[in-house]
Amino acid sequence: MDILKILGICLIVAVLCVLLRQYKPEYALLISALGGTMLLIFLVGQIVPAFSSLKTFLSRFGLEAFYFTVALKAVGIGYITQFIADTCRDAGQGAIASKAELAGRSGIFLLSIPLLQKILELAEQLL
Repeated sequence: MDILKILGICLIVAVLCVLLRQYKPEYALLISALGGTMLLIFLVGQIVPAFSSLKTFLSRFGLEAFYFTVALKAVGIGYITQFIADTCRDAGQGAIASKAELAGRSGIFLLSIPLLQKILELAEQLL
């Protein structure tokens, strides 16, 4: 992963936002959201191959990919939720940001229900 490119883009977006916020605050928010989205897309492109190789590694040892998939989805929901909440806060919408975080937590909880069921089934088989 080329961290210097990511940090450079972050710095450029931050400087542009500070400069635009003085004259056109609505454009500063747009630049911030587009810059964040661009970074998110770049990071996903960098991370996906690593997760793919980890999934292959887990399957070699006979572990179900289900557990890894649930964990990966939960991490993704967390990151996307944080991105959206931060963007809402940048726009001055703290209440909407809090609701976005609540939605993200709820999504992770709902995602974890099948995992909890599998764990309880495994515990039942052991007893």
